[in-house]
Amino acid sequence: MRADTVTHDGDARRFRRRLKGLALVAFIGLGLLMARIVWLQVVRHDDYAVMAEQNRAAAQPSGQPPAGAR
Repeated sequence: MRADTVTHDGDARRFRRRLKGLALVAFIGLGLLMARIVWLQVVRHDDYAVMAEQNRAAAQPSGQPPAGAR
């Protein structure tokens, strides 16, 4: 009977250790993801705003429609 208790305690301890390890990995992963989001949204905002402005489609002059649209 005592051997079963020892095994159960060891299994529970191992499970808690693995669960803590998994939680640590998840926490680090989410922290890295949040750091990347802050980097892109806050630090690099101006660069991406300029690129977005340059990426706009040029306005077509009014008057004649483009060829093939008649």
